[in-house]
Amino acid sequence: MNHRLMVAALVAVLCTGSMAPSGASDLLGQSYISLEALSLGSGFQKVLAEDKPAESIRKSVIRDLDIPEEAWRATKYSYNYAEGENGEREVLVLLRGPWTSGTGGSTLAILTSDGKDRWHVSQILTLIHSPLIVVKGESGKPSGLLVRRYGGGARPAWVLLTRKNGLYEGVNEGQVIENISGFRSTAFFANDFILDDMTGRYHTLEGKDIF
Repeated sequence: MNHRLMVAALVAVLCTGSMAPSGASDLLGQSYISLEALSLGSGFQKVLAEDKPAESIRKSVIRDLDIPEEAWRATKYSYNYAEGENGEREVLVLLRGPWTSGTGGSTLAILTSDGKDRWHVSQILTLIHSPLIVVKGESGKPSGLLVRRYGGGARPAWVLLTRKNGLYEGVNEGQVIENISGFRSTAFFANDFILDDMTGRYHTLEGKDIF
């Protein structure tokens, strides 16, 4: 089912109840890859955000970003595990909501491990749109992020955020890349978040998940 048909079917389910129960279950029971991620082509592996809530990640983000309790319910978080610069595991956390997002994009928190299932935020990037592409260098370790910069008055462009000493450049400091087809990498947060939001497939910092 293509994206437009899925949206039309979803509207039928939510507004008129006209879709048969089995079709509704098929549509509402999973996440889909966004058109933006599909448009990247076959050179990029598309990875959806993790399905399950993660209490340790949720608490770490709230603590280290000092997010007030009144903002928890309206702040949605999505996360993916990724490899760090030295082979360690990192967590990429995309935060969407009035407290963490604006016309230029949303907030990305990068978490590093403090031990078994314990994390702390090592870097915060703003002006982030999904999907987020992790670029690997010759060593096979992450050397940069490719992000789509637009909104807030910026001319739409792909920008490369180089990683140095464990930290990525900011979006406004990134190098504009005219053609990303030469890259071969992984696109995280490939979800169609519009559909996920409409079907309740998201986690909030409040910790009360719908699915």
